[in-house]
Amino acid sequence: MKTVMNIEELLDVLGDTSVIVIRQQDEKILYLNKKAKEINPEFQKNTICHGLWKGKCENCPIKNIEDKKYNKTVVYSESTNEIIDICAMSILWKGITPAFVITMSPHIATEEEKESEIAKSWLTHALSQVYEMAVVNNLSKNEYVVFHNGGIIDLPENGKTQVLFDNIEKKLEEDYKENWRSIFSIENLLESFQNGEKKVLLDLYFEKEKRWFSCGCFLLESTYSKEILSIILVRDITESKHKEKEQQIQLEFTHSSMRGASGKYLVTEEDIYLLEGSPQYFEVLCMEEKEYYELKGKVLPWLEEAERRKYIQTAIENGKNREPLLWEAPRKMSNGMVHWFQLQGMFIGEQSGYPVYYGILLDTSERKRLEIEQKATFNSLPGGVAKIRLDDRLTILEVNDYFFEMFGKTTGAGFFSSIYSIDRKIAQREFDKMIQQHSRFKMELRMLDAREEIMWIHLEGNEFSIENGIPVCLFVMIDITNYIEMRLQLEEVKEKYHKNIAGSNHRILVYDNNHDHFEFIDEAADEQYYKSIPFQYHVKDDKIVFSEAIKNQIGMKICYENFKQWLLQSNVVFQGDMNILKNIYNQCMIDNISIKAQLRFLTINGSYEWFEIHCNPLWDENKKQCLKIVGTLVNINALRQMQSEATTWRERARRDPLTGLYNRAIFREKVLALLEEDTKGALIFMDVDYFKKVNDTLGHAIGDDVLLTVAKRLKGFFRESEDVIARYGGDEFIVFLKNVCTEQDLRKKLQQLLEVFREKYQRGDTSWNITGSVGAAFYPQDASDYQMLLEKADTALYVSKNKGRDRFTLYSDCNNEE
Repeated sequence: MKTVMNIEELLDVLGDTSVIVIRQQDEKILYLNKKAKEINPEFQKNTICHGLWKGKCENCPIKNIEDKKYNKTVVYSESTNEIIDICAMSILWKGITPAFVITMSPHIATEEEKESEIAKSWLTHALSQVYEMAVVNNLSKNEYVVFHNGGIIDLPENGKTQVLFDNIEKKLEEDYKENWRSIFSIENLLESFQNGEKKVLLDLYFEKEKRWFSCGCFLLESTYSKEILSIILVRDITESKHKEKEQQIQLEFTHSSMRGASGKYLVTEEDIYLLEGSPQYFEVLCMEEKEYYELKGKVLPWLEEAERRKYIQTAIENGKNREPLLWEAPRKMSNGMVHWFQLQGMFIGEQSGYPVYYGILLDTSERKRLEIEQKATFNSLPGGVAKIRLDDRLTILEVNDYFFEMFGKTTGAGFFSSIYSIDRKIAQREFDKMIQQHSRFKMELRMLDAREEIMWIHLEGNEFSIENGIPVCLFVMIDITNYIEMRLQLEEVKEKYHKNIAGSNHRILVYDNNHDHFEFIDEAADEQYYKSIPFQYHVKDDKIVFSEAIKNQIGMKICYENFKQWLLQSNVVFQGDMNILKNIYNQCMIDNISIKAQLRFLTINGSYEWFEIHCNPLWDENKKQCLKIVGTLVNINALRQMQSEATTWRERARRDPLTGLYNRAIFREKVLALLEEDTKGALIFMDVDYFKKVNDTLGHAIGDDVLLTVAKRLKGFFRESEDVIARYGGDEFIVFLKNVCTEQDLRKKLQQLLEVFREKYQRGDTSWNITGSVGAAFYPQDASDYQMLLEKADTALYVSKNKGRDRFTLYSDCNNEE
C-alpha cells in the first residue's frame, strides 16, 4: 500500500535546497529540513532565529519583504564556497499559522550570466596576448588567484595577497621599492577605494631582467559578497620606454637650460598623474619626492581640488586628442612668496589605453610677476587701454577693466563700430597714416559708450607688434567729455574777455576837455555784466572816475574824491588783496610801465568775484612824476572757476574717490620717482582685519565709513607732505615712509601705527573694534626696485595675518623665520 508523505517529509527530500519556516508572530523557527541543518548547525527547531544570518538581522532575506509577499536575492556562501539563490515568501504554514518560508538553492545562471562566462573565456585568451600577468585579489580576505601568468614572477595559482606584493617588490630596483610599498599594501588600497579611487597605475623596473613593466591595479566591490577586490594587470613596456628616452632627449634639447627638470605623466579621463620625475624636477618644486607621492601622485597636489581642476581640465581634454600639454599654476612657498610653474608636455605613447606624456617643468615666476605687474598697471591706468589689430573692424585683442566699463566691449569685438559715425572717416584716415608711416596716433574724437551715448575721447596709439602681416597697436583712451564741455565754456568766456580786454592796448582813448576824463570809443560789449570798466585816477587830487559799467557790476559810483581814504574804509576790495592794490599803486609811482594783476571785488551779487586790472601810468613831459593812472577792470570770475574745475578734475583722476588718498597708479608713479632719486625709506603694506565681517554684519555704508575713518587716521599719523599715502584697493592701504634709516626706528613707528588702528570706531549706536595687519620692507636693503619692494612688503603682511593679525612684520623677520 502506497504511503502518503506529509509536507515535512516532502521538504526533507528536496536535495540541494534548504528550507526554513519562521513564524511571523515571534520569528520562531517552526521547521527546517536536513539540508538547512547541514549548512548551519546553529539552526534549531523551536528557537528564535535572531542573529543566525551573517551580518545579523541586517541581511535577513525577510527584512525587506514588506507587502511584496516574495523576495529573491543572490549571495555568496562561505560555508559551501558557492553562489546561491535565496527566496523568501509569506505563507500560511499548514494552512493555519502566518509564517515566512526561506529556501536556499544553488544559483541558476541567467542568459546574461551565461553570455558573460563565454566572454570571460575569450577575455582570458586576450589578456594572455597583452599582459604578462593578471591576478585577482580579495583585499578583504588577503587572498589572490592567478588569472594568467607569463612567467615573470614565480607564483602559486593562489595564496596571500601580501605575499604577492612582497614577491613583486623583490624584483624591483632599490629606488622603486619605497614607492611600491607606499601604494601597494592592502591597507593603502582599501583606503584608496574608500576615497573613491578606482585605479592605481605605476611603472616598475625589474632589476635582474632589466625590463620595464606597467602595473595597473583596478579596484571594485564584489557583486555578491560586497568584499573589495582588485585586479592587477602587468604589461611589458620596455620598448616604449626606449622610445620615450629618445623623445626625452629631443624635448630636453629644445629646453637645454632646464635639462633634467622632467617628468612622465599619465593622463586619464578624470585626472593627470606623475608617474616619475627626475631629482631636478622636485628641486624646482622645492619638494621631497616622497612628500609628492604621499599626495597620491596627482599633479598640482598643493592646490585645493576645485582650483586644481581649473588648471588641469584643458590638459585632460588635450590628452584625449593626444595634443601637446600646457598648463601654468601657482604655488605658495614656505616663505610666503608665490611661485608659478609651467609644464610643457609631448605625447610619447600609451599605457593601459591612456596617453603618456613626457614634460619639462619650468619656473616661470619672473615672467608671471612681470605679467601680473603689467596687468595691474594695465588696469590701474586712469583711462581705457586696449590692444587692437588694425584690420577692417579693428578687432580687440586685449582690454583693461576701465575700457570694458567705458565701451562694454572685450576680446574679439570690433572697435570701429564704437566710433561715432561722423568721425569714422577722419579716424580711418589717421589709422591708414599710422599703418603706412609706422607713426604714433593721436586725436580727439567722439565715440559711443556702453549706453550708446556720445562721449569725447582723447585717443593715443602706437604700433605694438605685427601678426600675420597686420599691425597690432596699443591704444590709450581718456574720457575728456567734461574737459571738452569746460573748454567750450572757457572759449566762450575768453571770447567775451578778449572782446572787452585783450585789445585794450590798441583801443582809441579820447580825452574830454569839458569833463576832464578819458573815454574808450569802442566800449560795446553785448553783455553788460561782462563789459570792461575803464577808469582814470588823478594822483595829485586823489580822484577816480569810472565808466557807467561800474554801477552794474560792483555797485560803485562813477566818481570818488579822496579815493584812497574811501577805499581803506570800504570793503569793496577783498581784504587779502589790498596789498596787491597797494603794490600796483607804488609800482606806477616808480616806473612808467603797464601793470596787470588779478584781485577780488565785492559785486552787486553780494559775493567777491575775480577781476583783472590793467593799469597804464601817465607821467609828465619830463618823466619825473606820475600824473594819472588810466586802465580797465574786467570780470574774469567765470574764467577762474573753469580753470579751478579743470585743476580739480585732473586731481580727482589721481585720487581714490572714497578716501581722497592717492590711487594705486599715482602711488606707483610717485614712489618710482623717489626711488630714482635714491630716496631711502620703507614701503608699508597694511589692511583692516576682518573687514568683510564689517560689511556682512553692519552693511556696506558702515564699511565705507570705516575705510574713510582709517584713511583720516593715516593722514593724521603720517607726514602727508613728506610720505606717500594711498589706498591700494579694498581694505588695503599702502605708504612709502621717507627717510627712515634704522630697523629700530621703523619698529617703533609701526607699533604706534597699530595703536592708531586700535582706536575704537563709533558712529551713534554702532561701534567696531578696528585692528590692522602690517607688513614692511626697507629700500634698498630688502629690494632694489618697486615691484620687488611691493612683493616683499606683501609677504611680510601675509605673515602678520597668518600669525593672527593685529601685528606688524618686517621682511627681515620672514627671512629669520625661514
